[in-house]
Amino acid sequence: MKRGVIFDVGGVLAYDVWEHLLCDPAPKNKNAPDPVSISAEYGVPDDQLREIGKELWGRYDDVTGDPLKLERDYWQAFVSHPRCPDALTSVPIQTFIDKTNDFIRPANQDMATRLLEWLVSKGVRLGICSNNNEFWFRYQATTLGLYRFFAPSSITLSCRHGITKGDFRLFHIAGHSLGLHPTECIFVDDRMSNVSRSVECGMTGVLFPSEQFESEPQHGAEYLRRLLERIFA
Repeated sequence: MKRGVIFDVGGVLAYDVWEHLLCDPAPKNKNAPDPVSISAEYGVPDDQLREIGKELWGRYDDVTGDPLKLERDYWQAFVSHPRCPDALTSVPIQTFIDKTNDFIRPANQDMATRLLEWLVSKGVRLGICSNNNEFWFRYQATTLGLYRFFAPSSITLSCRHGITKGDFRLFHIAGHSLGLHPTECIFVDDRMSNVSRSVECGMTGVLFPSEQFESEPQHGAEYLRRLLERIFA
């Protein structure tokens, strides 16, 4: 019997941060409210920033500490990176920090809120298991209102345990944070490798297609809603 649902954050509850912040193409409509990425604003190659972003993500997704200090350390490492374009090395770190919150965006706020409210009404325990860093999760928790549905004790982050979802132990920690055995949990993620690993530790894994439907994110949320409603009806 399933009693809990554990969600990834980036790609499921929200769009991923660094990929869009660093690399998004310029908005087609200049009058649109879409935020402008670092690549587009400063006219630097997105593939170069993607390479740096991948490397820095691997440095900070399993390190805990003061979020404010870690965030400044991250951007200092970014502008000091040997591959960082010259156009960015003299940009004040605070400029990048100020830009970040524009890229903390729900995949589908209305649908997610209705789904989470419905799961709570059914007595389903909700948790988070995310490869994340302290500073961007701080933005996500506040901007997306995550604490409305997820108790702090139910949030399992790679940076707080020193291991990522590449280590199946993180899934056991996430299940135990809800007071449940992994076999009682459903895990929702947008990456097949993470879904497969959750299945290996006993969970029922669900692949969420959020980023595949980036232009129409309601499709992924609707798919998940119908699936979970069948399970918990």
